[in-house]
Amino acid sequence: MLYRNLAGISTVNSAGTKLCQSPWRVVNEDKFQHSRKWCGLLHPVGYKASIPKIDVIIIPSRPTVLDEMSTTPTPNAEQTRSSKASTDLPRTITQHSRDTMVEEEEEQEAARSSVWKPAEGPGSRRPAPEKFAHTIFDPKIAPLRKVYTKIILMTLALTIIMMWICLPVYWGSLARSATHAPSLKAWVIDRDGGEIGQAVVQGLLATTQPTFKTGTKQHLGWVQVAADYVEDVGEAVLDEQAWGAVVVNAGATARLAAARASGDSSYNPASAITFYYAQARNEQATGSYVNPLTTAALTQILQQFNARSIASYLGSISGNATALQALTAAPQTLSGVWWATNNLRPYNAPVATAIMLVGQIYLCIFAFIMTMSNDAARGILGPFLKLRSYLYLRILVPLGLYLPLSLAFAMVSLPFHAPFGAKYSYAGGFFLYFLYTYMGMTALGLATEAMVTILTPRFMAFFLIPLIISNVSVATLPFDLQPWFYKYGYGFPIFNNTTAVRTILFNTKNHLGRSAGVIIAWIVLSSITLPLFTIIMRRRDERAHKQAMLEKNMPLDGDDNVTWFPPDTLLKDELPGMSTRIAVSFAFMSQGELIELDEEIVSHNRFDHIELLAAVGNGLDREGMFSQAVWFGQGGASWKWMKIDDIQFIECQPSVAFRMGTEPCVMVCTSKALYYLTVPHPDYHDTWVRTLKSVWPKENVDVKPWPLEGCRPTWWSAEYKDDWPFDAQEDKDFGRLS
Repeated sequence: MLYRNLAGISTVNSAGTKLCQSPWRVVNEDKFQHSRKWCGLLHPVGYKASIPKIDVIIIPSRPTVLDEMSTTPTPNAEQTRSSKASTDLPRTITQHSRDTMVEEEEEQEAARSSVWKPAEGPGSRRPAPEKFAHTIFDPKIAPLRKVYTKIILMTLALTIIMMWICLPVYWGSLARSATHAPSLKAWVIDRDGGEIGQAVVQGLLATTQPTFKTGTKQHLGWVQVAADYVEDVGEAVLDEQAWGAVVVNAGATARLAAARASGDSSYNPASAITFYYAQARNEQATGSYVNPLTTAALTQILQQFNARSIASYLGSISGNATALQALTAAPQTLSGVWWATNNLRPYNAPVATAIMLVGQIYLCIFAFIMTMSNDAARGILGPFLKLRSYLYLRILVPLGLYLPLSLAFAMVSLPFHAPFGAKYSYAGGFFLYFLYTYMGMTALGLATEAMVTILTPRFMAFFLIPLIISNVSVATLPFDLQPWFYKYGYGFPIFNNTTAVRTILFNTKNHLGRSAGVIIAWIVLSSITLPLFTIIMRRRDERAHKQAMLEKNMPLDGDDNVTWFPPDTLLKDELPGMSTRIAVSFAFMSQGELIELDEEIVSHNRFDHIELLAAVGNGLDREGMFSQAVWFGQGGASWKWMKIDDIQFIECQPSVAFRMGTEPCVMVCTSKALYYLTVPHPDYHDTWVRTLKSVWPKENVDVKPWPLEGCRPTWWSAEYKDDWPFDAQEDKDFGRLS
């Protein structure tokens, strides 16, 4: 018996040049015994084919054409009806959420690893573990222990990776703040024009020089400003033009001299100099750098000046009884000059720390709780809603939930007397704070709502932590004390929400408009990404649902409504002789139970009592193009259910008989046909994956249905190029799933 020539099948290159056609022949090698001699195929001389890119598409494991499969027997074929199977396979599918199904699959993975093995014989399965009856290292629960260990180690690895990515961002925001102190701009203004003004200006500017005793970095960025540059220094500081300002008041030197000469007992040494700053602008920066560094510099400068001034004055009045009497009347003039501090916006409400920093973290966590709860509840109702209604559910429900949640959050501050009346009325300040709380929660909450769509609840912690750290890192210190990288905070919600709260509670510079714009931009962005991600995942779920519905009635055995054809039945366009066939929705069974093939079974050809159940299509000629593409529906291949029990051997290698050898495929050889295995039955998928990993670990077998789009692949015969549906002008319904 000779192998039938594959007439008409040819290969073309990307330029359309035909490279080869048809001359396939039989190789009678000694290693092939009996029927194996009919199954060795040589690649044609000059064969060239590039491996096409395979996109991710729907795997139509139960096509509609199978429901309409012809029951008319072909010549010399006899129809058989299967008897009731001994195995109990699920014939219905219950609707679950994506996460529920994933969790159930992981929890049952170990159990499924052996459930398809027979109770006795080769590859027999282990006894099923009992609940509440095993120790940790009991061999009977080894598969379960393996799954548990895998989950824990994967979580540990991901957590460590996330830790090293995220924590350095927060650590870096604080680590070198002292070295950035010179970035805090401060003014020194000499309105005196005398000795005191000169001494203060020179002394403060000298702190910025490397020779100053406090070190090169432990100083502010002092800048001398002309006396007439700004009229109201306090307003300029509140307007955040500078972090602080030291003003040597007009006539300071003259007033000191006059007080000494006249013995003015009302003279105040602190009236000579005024230091302005606004603590509430950022209590960390002002408390750690602005106030301490300015105080230290002025103390040192004025102590040196006063020592020189007193020595000079005492030397000048030596022996002058009148001057000594005046000095006795005004002894404070002997101490020289000092400064007064004007804290324009004191940070006098410690409860604000909870509101502005830690409270923002809580705000994100509360929104996250609603996201997770909403996702769980949505899994019950969502699958039954139309897309538009589902989008309304995704967007409007969180917006409604954040209203009472943010109001309750805002009201927590009322019993602790947060200063909501600093800028506006108390009621007005509170409701404005509530508005920004609601916007902040919405911005953060919708971000988590959008990401849970893609990440699923199982991995949301790996988004929540970076979200919190990236926001908090820019809200603790001002950008002047951080590397330039942290200026990304201008566009983040927590920084802007904190800035708005400072304005409400302490009447700092008004950034309410800018903050609202950034927060609203986040809400708008999430309002775009949330529906987009929802539509993407919804389409995926709809495809999965269609696939599930197609698989719902897919038979393996024991289905009285399915016609099983003998393996020697001629398929559409098939000629008598050694046949090349494509098998889809396949499974291996032994003694009425699904079986997992292993190395021992395959390598020693121990296929007694093992049969292959599959939907089978002709793999040659025009019909073979659609079969190799694994297409169904109107215009697709014609498939018949068969039970193949005459298995001679099973091998895995690229073959020109299947997609011109562009990808490896497992082939099952019998005495009358060669079957190329494509997509397994859904109930057999995991078992087949384990078989591939254990028997052919290096082959990387992953046959998928060909995408229902694009240009004609290389392996599609040029003779049937007009049958490729997607190059044609008219819209043919080939390969469409109904």
